[in-house]
Amino acid sequence: MEVCYTLAIAESTVKTWKPDGILLNAVDGDWAPLIRKLARPTVQIGGLMIPGIPQVRTDNQAIGRLASKYLLDRGFQRFAYFGYGNIPWANQRRVAFETALQARGLTCISFNAQSSEIHSSNITGVVADWVRSLPKPIAIFACHDRAAMILGHACGYVGLDVPDQVAILGVDNNIFECGFTTPPISSIMGSARRIGYHAAALLDAQIKGQKVDLTPMAVQPAGVHTRASTDIFAVSDLDVAAALKYIDAHAGEALLVEDVARAVIVSRRMLERKFRAILHHSPRERILRAHLEVAKRLLIQTDVSMLDAALRSGFPSGSKFSAVFKREVGVSPRDFRRLYSAVPTTTASNRFDVSPHRDTELYP
Repeated sequence: MEVCYTLAIAESTVKTWKPDGILLNAVDGDWAPLIRKLARPTVQIGGLMIPGIPQVRTDNQAIGRLASKYLLDRGFQRFAYFGYGNIPWANQRRVAFETALQARGLTCISFNAQSSEIHSSNITGVVADWVRSLPKPIAIFACHDRAAMILGHACGYVGLDVPDQVAILGVDNNIFECGFTTPPISSIMGSARRIGYHAAALLDAQIKGQKVDLTPMAVQPAGVHTRASTDIFAVSDLDVAAALKYIDAHAGEALLVEDVARAVIVSRRMLERKFRAILHHSPRERILRAHLEVAKRLLIQTDVSMLDAALRSGFPSGSKFSAVFKREVGVSPRDFRRLYSAVPTTTASNRFDVSPHRDTELYP
């Protein structure tokens, strides 16, 4: 396999070497003439789109929507965006983020920088002045983890507390960039593995002479990896704040709404009313989301069996876990692990063992 980082390198390489297939990520330059001249099976994996060639890309709109949902679920009412203003994928994320907030009657303050600005040596001071001017507390969605890292450094530069004053959410879950600031950055988990899987399948089909769908395939993110930069609930109601903390702390256990109400010393009916009024969803929905986030982390980051993943994320049985996960996430737990896992898995880790069914009200 040859890796050509620029159009010039690619043009030089193909003079003496002809590929059987091409995976293309054209971020600059006009690649279309070369690709059409080579007439080889090709799949685009993001970048500038060439008509008539299959494309698999990140669903940037889904990333923006997920960012808004995640930050809204943590109770924030003030929002900002920091990212590139001259790159299409970044603008797609920003617009989706802003649109989702507008649907809730909320606004977003955006810092749309040129890519050259974000990579300049004085960007930390510029961003620090901007962040200092924002109303607090505020949640900021960054277009990717590098931008989030810059935000974290800027907050430290002017003495702003993260996450109490400024919560920060990035994209890609790059462990080096997320960890290279204090506190570590929460991040939307990307879909690179799944994009590679689908792109390889499309390329293989073309090499075999099969017809493929030319409709661009947009791959959704896996979820959010919560770290310290968003580990807070910006809710003024003490009962709701306590309930959210309790649900997060016990997300890996079988949990009922009554358990939460009892822990925060409030009636179930009152807790339901407060959740609906403040968060626009029920305590039961919140518990389900918490269980699913634990399950996703286990499937992505460990090789535990499906039954262990079910029980360790609060589900009463493997079969119930599989049914609820597929209904809510759109794919089965096994397929989710195959598409997103960062850990090599064994046959045993993908098996659902028989287990006694423990009925609960949450998962009847």
